[in-house]
This record gives sequence, structure tokens and C-alpha cells, in this order.
Amino acid sequence: MKVGKIKKTIFLLCLFHTLSALDRIETPWIPIAIEEIVTFVPSAPLTTLKSVYSPNATVTVHINSVLPIDRGWVGIFQIGANNNRSHAIAWNRVSVGDTVLNRDRKPMPPGNYEVRLFLHNILQPAASYTFVVADSNHAKVYGQPGTHPIVRHDEIDANMTTAYCPADMPEGTKVPVVFFASGYGSDDPEDYETLLKFVAGHGYCVIYAKHAWGNVVANLDKMLDDANGILPKLDTSRIGVMGHSLGGGYTFKILKHYAEMGYGANGRFIMVLEGYYAYGMDEEAMRHLPAETNVVMQQYGAGGNNAANDTDPRITLTEFYLLDSIPKSRKDWQIVENADHRYPYGDKPYTQMQGVLKPLDALMDYTFNGTAAAHDTALEVGNDDPYAYGNGIQSVD
Repeated sequence: MKVGKIKKTIFLLCLFHTLSALDRIETPWIPIAIEEIVTFVPSAPLTTLKSVYSPNATVTVHINSVLPIDRGWVGIFQIGANNNRSHAIAWNRVSVGDTVLNRDRKPMPPGNYEVRLFLHNILQPAASYTFVVADSNHAKVYGQPGTHPIVRHDEIDANMTTAYCPADMPEGTKVPVVFFASGYGSDDPEDYETLLKFVAGHGYCVIYAKHAWGNVVANLDKMLDDANGILPKLDTSRIGVMGHSLGGGYTFKILKHYAEMGYGANGRFIMVLEGYYAYGMDEEAMRHLPAETNVVMQQYGAGGNNAANDTDPRITLTEFYLLDSIPKSRKDWQIVENADHRYPYGDKPYTQMQGVLKPLDALMDYTFNGTAAAHDTALEVGNDDPYAYGNGIQSVD
């Protein structure tokens, strides 16, 4: 047998055993061919710690702990820029865990950027990850699709909850979580597929609870037990609670429950989508929800009198006025025109759901990432005193 054939046979055998070993690891791996070198890297080897940065901020990337780091480096580039290091906004050698990109620092004005991973000193990215730089004068456009692939997990015992999470979370990375309480009769997350996938596509986990009454809090807690393996992936210091109709009424109880567990210390929000009565809460409890909670309450209907459906807006208005502990700058009561009670339902195109997706996107960015420019898009759509308008109920153009 010729020497070349022997080398090829040995290479194929090694490749076969490598693939077999990688197949037994939970982290998905992909082969990267860089010239004559084949390197296997995790499918999500790096992310930035935030999806939106302010101009000239220091960017930190998280490097997967199983990443091969031989002669590797990571750099920040504007979208479309050449891979040469001289074109990098900043860079650094690869290290396991969090890496600050601070070498050869250049200005980073508002725009679209990506971090690129290079291995073996070869100027062909093995992987990349995009992020946005924005300020008040170059605000991000909210309500657009996220960039993350999505994975679904159904709770394994009672099967009363389903989680949608970004599929490209590096090992050891934790992301904020949104708890979603469904409307009456909903027993399938596909009832709210657009909303749930929108949240996960933006890099957050969302946990949907079917039949959102009675034991909704216990059902959400069940998803967080050891058997499901979801909790280690969640940054419970940043949480949101959403609910529609009956589930909207339960959002206050859910938020109170998790706040008392210490969740949401670094950011929490409530978003009520045409909610019903505040189940499990009395007036005193409503008046003493955590003051650092951002609140959006939406009503759907044509015009200020909500004529498009039969849901009485006085329910959410009463709840809104009971939130004494929450300052006006953190809460907003909104009417979405030309929408009915089923507006949040189904798998609609994003263009048909901007009334909820745009403020939701901004609310998550403001709450989870501290992006000041997102505040007005999330919390200044409606008004802090909705009864102050002519016919007794606020009208939003």
C-alpha cells in the first residue's frame, strides 16, 4: 500500500472516531474546513453578553468552554468589513469563558456589527455572532425577527408547560426568561406561536403555561424542576411575565410569586394582553408589587371605546390604577387599534402583529439589557393616566 493511501486511511479512521465521540456529546459540533485543516467547533461557540450596545462600549464575548483555542483570536467588525485584523474595531486572543475585546480599540459608532472567531491564524472565520450598536439618535428598529434558531421543550411529567429557547446558547450561558400564561381554553403553545417564537428568536427563553387558571404557578414551577433541565439555562435575575385574557389576569400573581423567590433582581416586567380579573391578588397585594417592575397593559379595539370586542376595558383600567407602588415612568396603558380579543393568537406574519411585537421587543430590551433608548418605544405608547381623555377611556392614534 502506498504511503499516501496509508495516511488517508489513518485520517479517515481518526475522523470516524472523532465524529463518533462528538456524537455522544450534548453540544452540537460542526466541522469547519480552513484550507487543509478540518476543525470541529460547537454550533454556537461564541456570543456577545448583550445584543445591543451603546456607542464605543466595551464588548465582551462568551467563549464556549469546549472550544479548541489553539492560536485563536476574536475581533469586532462592521458587517461587510474585511477579515484582516487591521479592520477590527477591537480584538483579543481567545480564552475560555468571558473575553473582553479591547486591543487596538477604534471608535464604534451606531450600526450593525459582528464578532468573528478565527482559528489557527487563518483569516477565514470559524464562526460569527451579530449585535447592534444604537443610541437615542440611531434607535434600533423594534418588532423585527430575531436571529436565533429555536428549540422546543415540553415539560416531561404533567405536560402543562412548554419552553421555547434559543438553540444556539453556548454551554454555561444563561438567558432571561419570560413566563407566559395563556388565555382560557388554550392547551397548545401553537395558539401563540408567533409571540413565543418571537421571544425565543431574540435570545430569551419563554415558558408557556396551558389552561392558565388554578395551578398556573405550580405548573410553571414544574418546568423549573431538576427533571426538565431548563433552570440551569435561565438567568432568573431577569424575568418577564406575559399573559393574554384569563392568563393576563394571572400575570400579577405570577410576578409576585417569582419576585418573592428573589427572581428579577436585575430586571422584571409585566405585559398584560387584554387581561381579565387579577386572580389570587387582593387590593393590598396589587398596590405593593415591586416598584422596579416595568408594566405594559394593552387593550384591543377600534377606537377609544374598545367596540371591536366584548372585553370590558374597566377591568385592566382598574388594575392599572391599583399599581400604586410602580412609578408612572415604568407603566403604560395602551389601546391597539383595529384589533380584536384574538389579536395575540396564532402564527401570523410579524407585520400583522406590530401592535404587540414592537412594544414587547422594546420592553425586553429595556428591561433585560438596560437600553435606555428602548424606554419610549415600550412605555410611552399610551398614557399613564388613561381616564384623563375625553370619553373617559384613552384613545391611541
